[in-house]
Amino acid sequence: MLLITLLVINIGCKNQRASKSGHDNIMVDTIYFETGEVKKINQYKNNNLNGLCLTFHTNGSIKFKSEYKSGVKSGKTEIFNENGILIQSGYYLGGQQFGGANLYNEDGQIILYKCTDYSKNMFFKINYFDPDFEITSSSELFSRIFFTAISDDTLMNKKEIFFLIAVADPPGYTLKFYLHEVTDEGKIIRTKEKMVVNNSVNLNNYFIHKQGDLNLLFEALLYDSKGQLVKRDTLVKHYYVKNYKRQY
Repeated sequence: MLLITLLVINIGCKNQRASKSGHDNIMVDTIYFETGEVKKINQYKNNNLNGLCLTFHTNGSIKFKSEYKSGVKSGKTEIFNENGILIQSGYYLGGQQFGGANLYNEDGQIILYKCTDYSKNMFFKINYFDPDFEITSSSELFSRIFFTAISDDTLMNKKEIFFLIAVADPPGYTLKFYLHEVTDEGKIIRTKEKMVVNNSVNLNNYFIHKQGDLNLLFEALLYDSKGQLVKRDTLVKHYYVKNYKRQY
């Protein structure tokens, strides 16, 4: 089984020269190879990696492009060869791979896509090198393990809710994701389509103004380039909503 591994490699060099610039606790740190070419450009906020960070090949082309938040990798990461061709890409959440990751050949054509949840479970994979774009039989369109967390926002003196569903959104296909509120008997009483961003669906604000028992039917539909439905997955979950700050 072919797996994608996204790696960040630190290349050691002697006599590196570094330059720093910044203000308001935001700093850009540039590190050079001993031959004078730029090796890394890192952004910091409050002494932690924050924002877009770049690592370069010795020929000046970008090797790694990664997004960081508060010192950990969060967001999109891309890996390029010396010719500037994208060979791997994926998403991270809190320093861990979350959502889709792509593997490309040396011509920049995608050959493999996989999707992983925060528990490191790979729940979807498609082999593009197969003539039929084979979706593995065990694949599901979204993880059954949802990512939830609460963090304190000390500046605003309030709590921020994270409630994310890792969703497969493979290149060359169209994914539709719906939330249906249903009765205990399964009758749909309300439907909302949710946008898929970075291979995840954010439910942070869905429970605002809702109270009491709530049955949700999660539905994902995958269409090919011709508009034909190729896969449908559903899941029903029950919630008791006391207030929107503790919706789960």
